[in-house]
Amino acid sequence: MPNAALLVSAPSRLHFGMFSFGVPTLRQFGGAGAMIDRPALVLRIAPSTHWEYVGGPIERIRQAVDSVRAADWGRDLSPVRIEVLFAPPAHTGLGTGTQTALTVVAGLRHFYHLPRLAAAELARAAGRAKRSAVGLYGFLHGGLIVEAGKLSHDVVAPLAAQVELPQAWRFVLVRPRAQEGLSGDSERAAFAGLPSVPQALTDELCRIALLDLVPSARSGDFAGFAEALYRFGHAAGRCFKSHQAGVYATEQLATLVTRIRSAGVAGVGQSSWGPTLYTLHPTAEAAQEFVMSCERWADAPRYDVVLAAPNRGGATFQFEA
Repeated sequence: MPNAALLVSAPSRLHFGMFSFGVPTLRQFGGAGAMIDRPALVLRIAPSTHWEYVGGPIERIRQAVDSVRAADWGRDLSPVRIEVLFAPPAHTGLGTGTQTALTVVAGLRHFYHLPRLAAAELARAAGRAKRSAVGLYGFLHGGLIVEAGKLSHDVVAPLAAQVELPQAWRFVLVRPRAQEGLSGDSERAAFAGLPSVPQALTDELCRIALLDLVPSARSGDFAGFAEALYRFGHAAGRCFKSHQAGVYATEQLATLVTRIRSAGVAGVGQSSWGPTLYTLHPTAEAAQEFVMSCERWADAPRYDVVLAAPNRGGATFQFEA
C-alpha cells in the first residue's frame, strides 16, 4: 500500500459548442473547447483505514469510487481518504462533474501505481464522455480540443485535433452569481427535446473549428482565433435556441456579450449551458485591464470574475514528499 499522499489537480473545461445531434446518419455531438488552469479541481488521496470522503462534491466522489471498486482492477484496493482541497462551482459550464469523476479514477490508478488508462477505458471507468469528449481529452492533454462526435459503436468520440494555446493568452470568466446551467436529468431531457441540427449549420461549425480555430491556435494568430471563437460560439448557440433565451442561455448573458464586444473584446462566448461566459485576451496585462474594467461596471456585484491561463498538459499528479 502506498505511504505518501497524492495531489491531483485537474483543469476546468470551457465548452465552445457542439457540431451536431439528432441526425442518425451523422456523428453525434462532437465539438470544440479548451482547458484552463483556474478554477482547478484539487484532490488529496491518502492512505486510510477506511474509505473516507472530505469536502466538496462528496456524492460525486463516492459514485466515482463505487465505479472503480466495481471494476476488476478496483475490487481489492486498500481504502483511502479523498479530500477535496479546491473545487470549481458545479453546474456553471466548467465541466466539474466530468473532471471530478476522471480525477478520482485517474488519481486512484496513479496512487496505486497502476498503468495509465487509454481515453476510452478512462471514460468507461468514470462513466463520462457519453456525449461530449472535450473534457475527457482536455483532462488527458489540455489545450484546445476538437472532437469528431460519436458513431453508434464508439465508446467515446475520436479526437480530431489538440493544440496547445499560446502561453501568453488569457481567459477571463464572467459569471452571474446565483445562476446555474442545465445538468443531470434536466440536461438529458433538454437534449431529448432539441430539434436536429441542420446539415448546413453542422458544416459551418466544422469549418470554423477546423479551418479557423485550429490553424489560428497553431500559428498564434490571436485576432483570427478570437473572432473565430465568437463566430463558433454564436453559431453553436443556434442549436439550443429552443431551450434557451436565444443564442445564449438568458437575455442577461446576451446583453453582457454585446457589452463586452462593444468594449473591444472580440473573443467571447458561453461555455456549455452557461451561465459562465469566457472572454479571450492576448496577454495577462490585457486580461487584468479587462478584469479592472469589469469591477467598474455599475452592476459589478452581480458577477464573479476569474482570470485564467490556458492549461497545457492536462491533469497533474504529484506525490507529497
